Amino acid sequence: ENILVFLGVEDDGSPGLEAITGKVFVRGDGTTEQFEALWSETCRRSPLLGSLSRSVPADIEFRVV
Repeated sequence: ENILVFLGVEDDGSPGLEAITGKVFVRGDGTTEQFEALWSETCRRSPLLGSLSRSVPADIEFRVV
């Protein structure tokens, strides 16, 4: 929410995450459906994403380019 608290620059607010957003781009030999299935399974099995998404919203966009 306020990275400056973590850095010691400010005292007000929380150094915690408010949300997680990101984009993943992939290109390779395979179909869009194969890549999407792999991404879905990766997210489902990810211990980091599983832990963080219990505390804050996580929105990671996936695109095949």
